[in-house]
Amino acid sequence: MYLLFQQKVYDEAEALLLELAPGTDKLIKAPEPVTFKALGNSGVISQLVTVYRAQGKNQLADQLASRLKLIDQEDLVENAFNFEVQNDLVLAEVKAAQQHYDQAMNYLQSAIDKGFLLNWRVLIAYNPVFTALHKDPRYIALINQLETEALRQKALQQVVDQR
Repeated sequence: MYLLFQQKVYDEAEALLLELAPGTDKLIKAPEPVTFKALGNSGVISQLVTVYRAQGKNQLADQLASRLKLIDQEDLVENAFNFEVQNDLVLAEVKAAQQHYDQAMNYLQSAIDKGFLLNWRVLIAYNPVFTALHKDPRYIALINQLETEALRQKALQQVVDQR
């Protein structure tokens, strides 16, 4: 997805997302979902919103992003999806898709503060949903923080391997 987005082949990105989660585009005209199961894959929805914005389909993006309002911190906890770091990443994607960038940054920072490091390049740095944040100084600092921690852990592993 990241490569398609970077190459600006948005139609292909849209087709891939709709292939991964068939029917996601139909959420726009469907009654508002009232359960997580009815909502579908929030990650795919967030990425599809980002693709629609890149295509200039802002009204469509806004309509689809409004479906994500079902997902907030209270709902995740209430519905037993309480995996703290994962919740923060989901909420960051949702808030970025809704163009609530300050809230997205807060959730990303919260995930990092809770120890998130696994697959950060894929889940954060290469995630098209966060493209709008790439020039934000807080986002840049967050990526630098992740890079520094990854290098620190790599150096520690090399020390352990030499023993």
